[in-house]
Amino acid sequence: MPIPTMTKNEAMFLDQYTRKLMVEFCKSQMTHEDPFKGVPGWMSREKAEQIFVDYAVSKKWLSVKEPRRVLAAGWATAARFLKR
Repeated sequence: MPIPTMTKNEAMFLDQYTRKLMVEFCKSQMTHEDPFKGVPGWMSREKAEQIFVDYAVSKKWLSVKEPRRVLAAGWATAARFLKR
């Protein structure tokens, strides 16, 4: 879920970037690679996990329990992202 102090544009960025990461999460689930290897250098892995994984869980794209698994809605989101 977006952070309460986010602007509308920041929330849109969070949503779109998480959709992009869903492709990596799906690929990671299939290949067992690190889904965060493509995260930009300006963001730490811990921060990325905190923000983007929490958002994906709130959208029911990733499971709540560890180890996180991509749910059906997450696979559909990643597939739609790739079609664009």
